[in-house]
This record gives sequence, C-alpha cells and structure tokens, in this order.
Amino acid sequence: MCSSDLLVPAHCVTGIPTKTIRVVVGQKKTDSESIHDVAYHLENVIVHPTYNSSLASRLADLAVIKLEPRRDLGVIQWGDYSAPACLEQGAAERPPSEGCQVASWAVTTQGKGSLRSAVLGHSIQFLPESTCLGPDVDQESSLCADTRCNRFVQGPIFCPSGPSGQYQVVSLPTSGPEWCTAGASTRLASYSAWLVKTIEYLDNDYTEENTTADIASNDEKSQTEADA
Repeated sequence: MCSSDLLVPAHCVTGIPTKTIRVVVGQKKTDSESIHDVAYHLENVIVHPTYNSSLASRLADLAVIKLEPRRDLGVIQWGDYSAPACLEQGAAERPPSEGCQVASWAVTTQGKGSLRSAVLGHSIQFLPESTCLGPDVDQESSLCADTRCNRFVQGPIFCPSGPSGQYQVVSLPTSGPEWCTAGASTRLASYSAWLVKTIEYLDNDYTEENTTADIASNDEKSQTEADA
C-alpha cells in the first residue's frame, strides 16, 4: 500500500510475537541485475477491532502493519520486483467477474535440486452474489468465487477494476475453513474507511492521494462542514 505500511490478513499476525515476524521483499542488488530477499522488522501492528479468530464468521480478517526502516536501505524501495498495489475505489460496484487473478506462493525446483519460492497467478471468477456463506454473513463484507481455495489458490485477489483496466487488490483470504470451502474472501472495499484512518494514525505524512480508496465518510464530513 505504502512504502512502510502493508495490509495483511489478521490471522497471519495474531497470536505471534511481533518481534519474531519478518516481511521479505524482493529487491534488485545495487551492484548487479540479480534480485535478493530483503527482510524488514515490524514496528507496529493494528488488527481490525471487530476481528475475532474464535468466531466462526471470521469477519474483518484484516491488519495493517508498519515496517521498521532498515538502517542500510530505509523503507521499501519499490522497483521491477516489488510494487505497491492499489485498492478498490469504492464499495458501490462489485469487481468484474472476469479477468481476476489470485496470487499464491509455490515452491519450484531450480538448478540442481535447489528450491525457490515463486509467486504464481491463477485465474478466478467472482459469483454475481456473495451468498456462499449463508445469511449470517454480511454480503458486502465478502466476495464469493467459483473456485475453493487450496495451497495453490489462496492469496490476495487482483482485478482489472481500476481506470483503464488497472489491476487493483480487491480481497484477501480468510482463515476460516468455511470461507475456504465456499471460495469466499474478505472484500477490502467494505473496510476502506478503517484502512485509511489506520494508515493516517501510523503515518503522520499520509495523504488521501496515497491510495485510490474512496472514503464515503470523508465526503460526508466535508459536506457537513460546507453546509455549516
């Protein structure tokens, strides 16, 4: 999202000591064209206040983490091998049903039996309605796909829903087995207001131009001030 803030599923960071977590980013070496993994420590973690891993619903499975700048490199250096992802502009329209991809990790064989992790993209289609989890789950908070998740199809989902077909991240996986079986994921547009407020809290230099998220609450506030 930003050079020091990342959006992750809450179940990836809850119950784990922050000091033991590392975020690994692929960056190009300064003296060559090869890439290497750069690890960052976590400075702060904020989990969505309504997330509760003990509940079967698994709603609001979201967290924003702030990375601690490295002494040698500072914050993440975006380039050809890593780049920020834009958020959906608003929750009024659903993502397109075609052209979406889920990014997942897999271990590939390279060279003489050596192993290397790689990001793989798999095509995925969203269903017209988010009813796969039943009536107890808010349809605006989830998206249902035609493919259930597995170890190769589980990760953030990107769709060409931005201007001129720009890809945007629209949902993240949730830990609940019911979500996985149903092919459901957490819809980020429903939590855009919380995301922006959280980033504003973590970064004093944050501005609304840093994300494409459409925040209705900010618009309502501005209209109220104008009327006053």
